[in-house]
Amino acid sequence: MEEPRMVLVLRRQEIRKTFGRVAWGLMLFFILQSIIVAIPSVVAELAGLSFLQADWVMWGGMLVSFLIALVILQAFLKGLPDWGLPEDRRHRLSVKHMLLILLVCFGFMYAANYATALLTLLLQPLRGEGASDLLENLLGGEGKIYALLYAVLAGPVLEELLFRGLLYKKLVRFGGQAYIFYSALLFALFHFNFAQLFYAFLLGLVFAAVMYYTGKILYSIVLHVIVNFVGGAVPIILDSFESAVPGKVYTVFTLVMIVAGLSVFFVWLKSFRKEAARRKALATMEANGDATFAAAVMRAESKEQKQPLFYLDFPPRAEDFQAPTKKEMLSNGGFIVFAVISVVGMIGMFFGIMRFLQ
Repeated sequence: MEEPRMVLVLRRQEIRKTFGRVAWGLMLFFILQSIIVAIPSVVAELAGLSFLQADWVMWGGMLVSFLIALVILQAFLKGLPDWGLPEDRRHRLSVKHMLLILLVCFGFMYAANYATALLTLLLQPLRGEGASDLLENLLGGEGKIYALLYAVLAGPVLEELLFRGLLYKKLVRFGGQAYIFYSALLFALFHFNFAQLFYAFLLGLVFAAVMYYTGKILYSIVLHVIVNFVGGAVPIILDSFESAVPGKVYTVFTLVMIVAGLSVFFVWLKSFRKEAARRKALATMEANGDATFAAAVMRAESKEQKQPLFYLDFPPRAEDFQAPTKKEMLSNGGFIVFAVISVVGMIGMFFGIMRFLQ
């Protein structure tokens, strides 16, 4: 039965309002953080206070600015209701599950990194003299130790509080698929860096799925910290060795992780689809009045079949809502403006600002 037209219109308005306000909020967050981070440098230039240009001041400013912007963003989104999954739909992850999910994270990260490197190589002739990689500039600068501490510890915790904490509460009522996809897309665009775009999106999907499955942010924080350490800190540490052997070992490690991680993912995906089809069939039987038989079948099959790595169902928390489509989530001014600014920034840094000004 089709929804009444007025109900459909109100539903679409609520979706656009919520998803648009979240994107506008992230735009506000980015502007505020940029202004706050720039204050020490401006004061140093005007007042001649050279100590304000120290690396520890810059990275400390990054931490403080993120926290201030996060508090303001929370106030900006206060008008949107907070939701969470009920206790009976929250699950724990065993050590085995965490290790398997880490394999998937590594597989996604390294596969995306190699794909990005290949694309960068193909586009290299078009890049200008001003072309740069934001992440390499930050981690390879003089304040390397502060950059690593931020990237491995502070950054993951703060980003999880934002994307798997605040955004989870605001978006989960529209269902798991909406929250996981939209938060991962915003997470990728939020980095404003082409080199991180693809793997940030894939990892954002994993972290959001873990948050949705467990309802506990600690799991995604642990995953994020480990991924950033292995993917960011370890290569820099290995580069400090005079011998090339550690680097070659790490390259082999990345290739093994791609094969292992993607294998685990596709095995999980196959079992997930099989489990989803089974549950759908049982739900149909129950709806047709065969509840007793359906329950018996489920008990029998549960003894014979292995469950997926972790099974996700995606119903909206609000009973009167259907899961929004991707078009409904993305067709709002907030997301369009945020995406355009992010992409323009990535293009500017990737191809070189100086090339556009020539």
